[in-house]
Amino acid sequence: MKTKETIALIPARTGSKRIPNKNLAEIDGKPALLRAIELAINSRIFTKIYVSTDNEFVEELALRYGAQSLGLRNHKFANDVSTTIEVVKYEIERIESLGIAIGSLCCIYPVTPLLRKERLIEGFNVLSTLEKGFVFPVQKSNKVQLKAVKIQNEIFSLLTEAQTTLRTQDQEEIFFDAGQFYWGSRNSWVYEKTIFASKSKVILFDKWETVDVDDPEDLSLVRVLFESRKPKEPSSEKV
Repeated sequence: MKTKETIALIPARTGSKRIPNKNLAEIDGKPALLRAIELAINSRIFTKIYVSTDNEFVEELALRYGAQSLGLRNHKFANDVSTTIEVVKYEIERIESLGIAIGSLCCIYPVTPLLRKERLIEGFNVLSTLEKGFVFPVQKSNKVQLKAVKIQNEIFSLLTEAQTTLRTQDQEEIFFDAGQFYWGSRNSWVYEKTIFASKSKVILFDKWETVDVDDPEDLSLVRVLFESRKPKEPSSEKV
């Protein structure tokens, strides 16, 4: 019987509209994709690390920095409507066509420079307690956001009339997907229809641990947070 492997898959398609070439955006002098590859390598939990891309330059870069490639991704799975599960399932088929037995797979998003290897390991350990489902990080929603309104010539509250009378501290606590990584067994990726199911488990991230990079402002923020976490140079001033 073949040994089942622990796989990292980093999806890095091109075509981002809000931030062109987002996956190659520099974070403190290194492309974001490179930082994701380094993170997976340094965690020491993966037997193989693949980058899934539809771009030859990105593929070449990934190979140069220690990842593997399965060949360019089919354009059918490299568009704005392709889901994470669809892409992972497609790549699992290609991995298994090489005779590789997959035990578990972690899909790591490429623009995750604030993610620490300890969190990946934590997710892997939580996954080992599940029979089905996925493990992924979440953040608490700022309760002020629950007072959001929609503006279409007029202002419309997104809350019910009863909810608008509640104080912020009395609002129900909700969480949102941090958009960093998703751990799942091979069978969960192949057979489950959604990551966000009752069988899945979450890891609570602090606010400073992640930024879901959707626009240039998010990218600027993640750069500031990354810089703030760097070890400070000792002062050379004499006293």
